[in-house]
Amino acid sequence: EGSRAGRLLRWGGNTLIKLLGRITGQEVMQEIWRLLDDLSVLYDSFQLHSTETSSLLRSSATRFLQISMAQKLPLLEALFLQNKLVEAGMNVDGVVLNRVPGFLPRNGTWRSLPDDAAQQSEEELKQIAERVVQDPSQQMETQLLLSELQVHLRHFLKKAELAKEAVVFLKEQAIGQPWIQKVPLIPYDISDFDGLKLVATLLLEEHSDL
Repeated sequence: EGSRAGRLLRWGGNTLIKLLGRITGQEVMQEIWRLLDDLSVLYDSFQLHSTETSSLLRSSATRFLQISMAQKLPLLEALFLQNKLVEAGMNVDGVVLNRVPGFLPRNGTWRSLPDDAAQQSEEELKQIAERVVQDPSQQMETQLLLSELQVHLRHFLKKAELAKEAVVFLKEQAIGQPWIQKVPLIPYDISDFDGLKLVATLLLEEHSDL
């Protein structure tokens, strides 16, 4: 008790304590003193836990897994954080890239689009446009819809290409060789158990083209 009180006295200054005592009265000063004494106990506890937490974060049993996106700016931020963690003696084991474009579900799993997907999908897009219009005589409307689908596909493929370039950048700039897993862009909200199960599967399974 005495040592804590002595520390608090040094913090506040003896002159200031006496002055407050004259202004507020001894009862108020006793309450302030008790409050400061309680805070001192908390400070000692915080200091102890801070040391323990720091040791735990630097332990070989602790591993960090970063979550980012396959885009240049988020990856620059992730790399900056990785550098800081490594400088602080912490272990970064991997990076999960979320909402990566360029993958479609096929036969119960996800596969990347082929490089020539735009050409291969031309007839497929036309069939989709015809099914949407549902009137073979409306050739103009079908052609307009087909054009919009083609623009959308080109935009989608461009985003997929940029994502691939971002992953290459991450592999080149990351410290060491961290494990990298890509979670495809799922075209609906994850809001139930089945959705969480799908994300868990994509995180845990290894795919040659993911």
